[in-house]
Amino acid sequence: MAYSSLFSHANPPQVFSWTNNETGTYAVGLVVTPAVKGDFTSIWYYVGEDELGTVAAKVHVYQYAYVNTLPDNQTPYISEDFFFRNTIGWQEVALSNPVSVTAGTRYVISVSFPSSGAYYSAVANVFQQDVTSGNLTAESRATVHNGRYSDLNGNSLEAQYPMKNYSTASYCVDVTFDSGWASQSINHFIVTEARTLSPLDVTIVS
Repeated sequence: MAYSSLFSHANPPQVFSWTNNETGTYAVGLVVTPAVKGDFTSIWYYVGEDELGTVAAKVHVYQYAYVNTLPDNQTPYISEDFFFRNTIGWQEVALSNPVSVTAGTRYVISVSFPSSGAYYSAVANVFQQDVTSGNLTAESRATVHNGRYSDLNGNSLEAQYPMKNYSTASYCVDVTFDSGWASQSINHFIVTEARTLSPLDVTIVS
């Protein structure tokens, strides 16, 4: 197997933390496109220092829709419940059933918090350009309005779908993609102190 993801999980991003002051669900995420067919096997979310504690959340994989619109089918391909660890850092949520994905098709990966008071992380200026790592690409804001969020009240499926966009910020959501290919060289990205992307070469060995 050959696994890849967009960001280096060994390196903490330099994040801003914000609190969800809405009365219902707050969702954050991004749009990703695999270059080859394969499976999404887990979803990652960065837990910042303001997010410590037991916070209920969900991860989702959705059909793609352009900003300010909902997908034709609002039911996610998969939805998993999890709780934040009481530790700062990247948290991985393994999917109980990998989601099979098609080459060249856009998907929306999201994390939703079904109650007010939960914090979320953001990093400025990430999606000014496409971010590509191995067989995964998160296109720029100019193309698909990456990254995404939703602040609709209520806990409906509609509220959990990140259909809005603000600037070129990343909300520290990532996905593990299994291409099923042999070993490959990929290019992770880390966020530097200047809040710009810096490449980190990583070789993934099957």
